[in-house]
Amino acid sequence: MKKYNLTINDRTYDVEVLDINLEEASLRCNGKKYTVAINKIERLESATPKKKVDRKPMTQRVAKASTPPATGSVASDGAVVAPIPGAILDIFVAEGDTVTAGQALLKMEAMKMENEISAPTAGTITKISVAKGDAVAQGQAMIVIE
Repeated sequence: MKKYNLTINDRTYDVEVLDINLEEASLRCNGKKYTVAINKIERLESATPKKKVDRKPMTQRVAKASTPPATGSVASDGAVVAPIPGAILDIFVAEGDTVTAGQALLKMEAMKMENEISAPTAGTITKISVAKGDAVAQGQAMIVIE
């Protein structure tokens, strides 16, 4: 695939990427084969702008482009409930805010993916029962919209 010559703390490494996916990479470093876990992929931009190229396989690009933000399920009392277990990363609204259907309410992480939970209906936020950093269970009430 790709070959790199890396210098770390004045030591040089010849690295060849044999196979890579979203979770792990198979590498050959100085002739020895390794399988390494990938915790986070982050693209660093250089000082000179380059043409952006989406290097993901076509199936991932199409799936991402066609996937709308997650809409929270609504309980009978107007509560927006967690669609899956996860952790709250950010909250975009406050009690008393008026929201429209489809508006982003919060961001949660579940199964190593960030999901924006959007308002299933228009209304006013009357209660927020989660905070940034909270763990939530599937079906747990997070926000009430009336």
